Amino acid sequence: INVCYLFGKNEKTEKIAVIVYNVISLAFIFLGTLASNDLVWELSDMFNQLMVLPNVIALIACGGIVVSLTHFGKKNKEIKVVE
Repeated sequence: INVCYLFGKNEKTEKIAVIVYNVISLAFIFLGTLASNDLVWELSDMFNQLMVLPNVIALIACGGIVVSLTHFGKKNKEIKVVE
């Protein structure tokens, strides 16, 4: 799905993306068998922590919108929030 979003829906592109993904996965599996346990866990922790960055950027970008919508909602009491 991400490949279709980035490069357009194309059967050839999808096949290439699957092959590239499989090669990268196999490379990491192979390297994981050669690496020490501590290194594998450190890399796992590092990549999990790196996933925070796009989320923090999105939260900062949306912060102003949330504040303005909150003020708008407080001014307009007739708008009901459905939970």
